[in-house]
Amino acid sequence: YTAFGKVKFFNILKDFFLVLILPVLIFIFLEFFYIFSKAGLNIAELTNFNIYKNLTISIFKNFYKLEYFGTFEKVIYYYILSYFSFIFLFLFYVFLQIKKANKLAKLSSLGLENYKLKIKKNGLLFLIKRGEELRKEDFKVEKLGDIKQIFKKYFSKNDELIVERYKNRGFFIKKINLKTFEFSPKMFKKGQIFFGKGLKTGDIYIKISDLTHYLVAGQSGAGKSVLQNLLVNNFLFNLGEEVNKLYLVDLKGGVEFLQYSKFKNVNVVTNIKDLLFLSRFLIEKMEDRYAEMLNLGQKNWQNGQIIIFIDEYASISDQTAVLDKKEAKELKNNLRTLLAKARAAGIKFFIATQKATADSIDTTLRENLQSKILMRTISKDAQKVVIPKEFLEELGVNPADFFKGRFILFTEQILDVVQSPFVKEDFYKEIKKLRRDLVVPKALPGVLEEKREKKEELKEDSIKKAINLRKQIFLKVKNLENKDLRKKLFKELREIKEMQEKERNNCLEKLEKIDFLVRNEAPERTEAER
Repeated sequence: YTAFGKVKFFNILKDFFLVLILPVLIFIFLEFFYIFSKAGLNIAELTNFNIYKNLTISIFKNFYKLEYFGTFEKVIYYYILSYFSFIFLFLFYVFLQIKKANKLAKLSSLGLENYKLKIKKNGLLFLIKRGEELRKEDFKVEKLGDIKQIFKKYFSKNDELIVERYKNRGFFIKKINLKTFEFSPKMFKKGQIFFGKGLKTGDIYIKISDLTHYLVAGQSGAGKSVLQNLLVNNFLFNLGEEVNKLYLVDLKGGVEFLQYSKFKNVNVVTNIKDLLFLSRFLIEKMEDRYAEMLNLGQKNWQNGQIIIFIDEYASISDQTAVLDKKEAKELKNNLRTLLAKARAAGIKFFIATQKATADSIDTTLRENLQSKILMRTISKDAQKVVIPKEFLEELGVNPADFFKGRFILFTEQILDVVQSPFVKEDFYKEIKKLRRDLVVPKALPGVLEEKREKKEELKEDSIKKAINLRKQIFLKVKNLENKDLRKKLFKELREIKEMQEKERNNCLEKLEKIDFLVRNEAPERTEAER
């Protein structure tokens, strides 16, 4: 064959000539052996051409009259029959080779002229000749598109392809056999989080204590929301000893996480101001835990973890205008500090974004997100920011072709293509059945929410309302178990009281901060207390 798909007919004629001449030579050898068995080493008879001619004529004259297998002539008959059968098979083989020449020509057009192609059940196997060297460029992801286009009849339109090395003799392009499936309560495991089914590793469970900070990147429609719901439901199932608190940050109105606000120990943060308060609270929590770890001689926090989900990180930048410059800088610095230091203190972040480039998420923050999840992303630059190019080539996949819910999981121990299960929007109802102890019968609006809803009504009588608020908070602080925190907050409340009485300042911002801290530290109230 040639690179243009033309068959080299000279090679076919050469092979056909060999097929003709070799059986003739074998036929002559058989006659020689027959005469030798009759005449022995009689040179005169062995070299007499007429004896061979007469024997051949005798065989062909009696071709249809031979009656049994025992004679030499009968053996020759079957030999001739086999010979012509072999010629027929050879012609059929030539026909197949001509068809194969076209495939080989396509390989040649891709620069793979030294490879042999085998069609397997689930893909294409390219084998190099022994002794030749595999070329690294033949494994590049960029080549997949060309190969899929040229050999598209071997794959359906929407097939996802992966390239694997084959015994250092070639490479195997095959379909990714990861089908979508639905998540069920049977997949929950105590103390572990289910991510999905990996192409190489099967079911992927990671211990909660082994989790790091995660970056989840993928364009709109890639399945980030479904994956987040999967992970959040796993954390809900493990609320208690394994997970102390779950914070769900959605600055787009809270629609992504609204259904989870009905569970104990779950806080949904929907505005930038509360996120600032949360960052301050987490900084204090981290420092407290480090102090306790130092006393106990521990390197990592051994008790319950605190998990924070931030949906669409870019929305934080969009809302920082609400904060003053000092607060905006403080929030940014707090997040940097938490991502750099909070992991050992059992405070773990999951940050989702459509693209992880510098214009969407700060490079310093991104570098502290040790584990990566890359979903469907068309931009090559955005892909390489999340998963280094060499790892993409090792996997042999193109994230631009991923189905919904498909992603690359890249952690300290795992590099795999994973399919996450489909999670129904009302799956949280299953959690209510499994963990009835987490369900709040009727969620009461918090102080902050009440204040926002009735903001206009409170304008005229803001001082009086703020004084009532301070008294309510005072009663909550009184019930705190943490003595140091209780003492600190009482001091702040006394200062606020003086400001309210002398300066006629409602001090709402300071009260909101204290109320936020109390709501995260105070024990759960009984139904009667509610």
